Amino acid sequence: NTLFCLLGFLIFFFYLINITKIYPYYFSWDMNLAVTIDNILLRSEKYSSLLAHPGFGMNLLLLLTTKILSLMGYLSIDNLTDIALALDPISCVAELSQIIQLHSPFLITIILFSVWISLCVLLKTNTTQSILIFLVLSLSESNIIHSSFIRVGTYSIFFFSLSIFFSVLFLKSKHLIYKHLCLFISGVFIGLSFLTKIQMLFLLVLPLLLIFFSDFLNGKKRSYELGVNSLVSINFI
Repeated sequence: NTLFCLLGFLIFFFYLINITKIYPYYFSWDMNLAVTIDNILLRSEKYSSLLAHPGFGMNLLLLLTTKILSLMGYLSIDNLTDIALALDPISCVAELSQIIQLHSPFLITIILFSVWISLCVLLKTNTTQSILIFLVLSLSESNIIHSSFIRVGTYSIFFFSLSIFFSVLFLKSKHLIYKHLCLFISGVFIGLSFLTKIQMLFLLVLPLLLIFFSDFLNGKKRSYELGVNSLVSINFI
């Protein structure tokens, strides 16, 4: 199962990467430009423009990754001063936009596998059922669409899916210290999800529902068996 997960992760990730590279940096220039401007402003130690959503989690993650890539020499600019001194500033900004855009396939892949593993653990699926759920999730056309854009919602769902994943680990952990650690990490990710896009407020209850049905609170284990109705519901979602 571990080998299947790793193989599926790599195939799905490189599949999305190759598709994303086809689209130019100006394919969806409105949001791409807004996110790129925010990243340049933050790396220049200035306030974000806040053109689209709070974007705290997204900007925090991109600030970290672009800083690392800049130190490794993969980016031509680091701040507004570099843009002012550049001979071709537009190309420098386009390069940064493309680098940020390549984050999306990775985020979509993590989202898919977080949801997939969480469902398989909760529903106690066998190998055939696990493969079926994986195919249902991975063959969705929205994976290609969202991996080709820079969207605040993608980052918000990324943090939300990780919160769900650690909530599931919380349910399955037998040691109290691991339960507390998973619960803390889940809370951090759900907070980042909300601070990235405030509309996630309406989904904050989902990790709480998972925790509510845990044996940690009531001392009783509850089993979730996967039936035909469950598969139909997953396919519908």
